Amino acid sequence: MLQELIFSGIGGQGAQSIGKLLANSANKEGKEVMWRPAFRGQMRGGISNCIITISDGPITSTIANQYDAAIVLNGPALKHYEPLVKKGGLLVWECTNTKEAVTRDDIR
Repeated sequence: MLQELIFSGIGGQGAQSIGKLLANSANKEGKEVMWRPAFRGQMRGGISNCIITISDGPITSTIANQYDAAIVLNGPALKHYEPLVKKGGLLVWECTNTKEAVTRDDIR
């Protein structure tokens, strides 16, 4: 099993914390894990995301251009990452502050 996930939002929304929690949990279950945080110029209020790769075996590449799941916490992240979710993948978005709607019908 190989799962590639992305968490994205504005700094301070918790995307890094959620990703790190998942990565630590998978590691405690004996999975191979890579947690790759990315911050822009500002910490709080700037764009932030992290990519987590979880595998039963060795992880041979850190490059992911499509994701099994995306958890997005604002409109710009939804617009950017929705097209990058694999067909049949999972998209979770924070909808109380996001005016954009999901446009795809081939993902969960």
